[in-house]
Amino acid sequence: MRPFKRRTGLAWIVLLIARGFDAAAFQEVQPPPPPAVPEDYRYDPAGRRDPFVNPVRTTPPPAPPEPENAASAPAPPGGLSGVRLADARVTGVVTSEHTAMNAALILAPGGTTFIVRTGDSLLDAVVAGIRSDAVVFRPGPPPDGPGPGSGGEIVRRVGGPPPDGP
Repeated sequence: MRPFKRRTGLAWIVLLIARGFDAAAFQEVQPPPPPAVPEDYRYDPAGRRDPFVNPVRTTPPPAPPEPENAASAPAPPGGLSGVRLADARVTGVVTSEHTAMNAALILAPGGTTFIVRTGDSLLDAVVAGIRSDAVVFRPGPPPDGPGPGSGGEIVRRVGGPPPDGP
């Protein structure tokens, strides 16, 4: 039975060569493009998303309209350098034998938490020191002008709310 199979395979090869082997017939066929959604298609979701619409946006969402007085006041810088001391709240302190390793957690408006060390700058203050229960800030120049800040140090205890006034 084994010699018969060899002859059959050999017969197919001879047949392909005799008929003119068409290599294009064995190439990969490209699939057709996906059908487009008709213009008159309407989906009634009844509380569910349309299963035929990609949930991942391919275009960015439209920008919100700018307020009319946005050009008059420049936006504060992003990150920790855009947080005012009056808006910051100390939520935690990590201390070490080496004072250079001390760090504090600052909660900014919007729920963003920053890890700060001695020397880091806020919009209107600089972290002067980190104690076991508080953070000491040194006021810097006010954001509205180049003048000096109000002298002295401001101490914020862990978990204490930010003061009402600046």
